[in-house]
Amino acid sequence: MALSLTVVSGGEKALIFYLPAPLRDDYPLILQALAQKALSLGAIEAVPAYHSLLVMFEKSRDGKAL
Repeated sequence: MALSLTVVSGGEKALIFYLPAPLRDDYPLILQALAQKALSLGAIEAVPAYHSLLVMFEKSRDGKAL
């Protein structure tokens, strides 16, 4: 099982990251690092708030579309 995180900016660019699941207590740090990487690659214009990343993580764990 893998976790996917998609970060989209303006509906034009997207990055999908896959992480092994289950993630431990450090998953918020991992998500933040992924968002920082997306920012450095120009895929997003600002790092999403922690809450937004957490919501994306929870939706992906439930198998729902992001």
